[in-house]
Order: sequence, then structure tokens, then C-alpha cells
Amino acid sequence: MKKKMLVRFLLLALALTMLTACGKDKKNKKTLEEFYASEEVQEKLAENMKAVSPQYYYYYSNVEIEVVGNEMIYKYTYRNNKVLDQDSLSDALGPQAAELIQKLGKNTGVTDDITIRYIYYNPDGTEIANVAFYDKYQPPKMN
Repeated sequence: MKKKMLVRFLLLALALTMLTACGKDKKNKKTLEEFYASEEVQEKLAENMKAVSPQYYYYYSNVEIEVVGNEMIYKYTYRNNKVLDQDSLSDALGPQAAELIQKLGKNTGVTDDITIRYIYYNPDGTEIANVAFYDKYQPPKMN
């Protein structure tokens, strides 16, 4: 259980670090893909991946982040074969994804529907879980 919590924390930390480091580059971006295509964001992403790599690679042989339109896709390949329960995974990642969607909307300026997808693979490339979370950025209400 501690390992799962550590991994979840690392996933969220990576995403939030990327956002806070790159939030200044949000002018005129209509999609997450446009935001993440900028050179500054790509450099920050590479730096952050290097910083957390030792922790990730204890569990995973490969970690990738792909952005297509307004969908952010996290792809993880385990070092050893795993069996994952998709419902439990959805329950565990749901709050993290909801928080990430709100942070993405706030820091990128993207207000259309945002999707966070987590895909897990065994070492042989077999997909063992694929969960997605959808939401729209909800700006804070002003009183």
C-alpha cells in the first residue's frame, strides 16, 4: 500500500511541477497539445522527468506522457508482470485526476473538456489497464 501511495504522489507531483513551472506560457493556447508543444514546456517536462526518474523506474521500465488535443495520456510499462483491477485503479486515481484537470485548466488557460488517461502495460507490451477521466475546468467563483 505504501508503494502505491508513493507512486500516486509521484505522478501528481510530476504533473503539478510541470504546470507551475510552465504556467506562464499559456497565452493564446486553445488546447493542451498547443500548450505542451512549446519549447519552454518541453524543456521543463524533460527536466522534471529526470528529477523523478529514479523513483518511477523502481516500478516501471518506461514512463511516457503524451498530449493529443485536450487529452493528457500517461503511459506506464511495469518492470514485472502485474494484474490490475480497473475499478480499483479508477477509484484510486479519480481524485488525483480531478485535481489535475483543474490545475491544467487554471495553468494552461484551456477551458474545454480535458481528459486525463492512464494506460498501464506489462513488460511484453500487453495493455493491462486503461482508465480515463473527463471534466471541464471550473474557474473559482468570485464573491
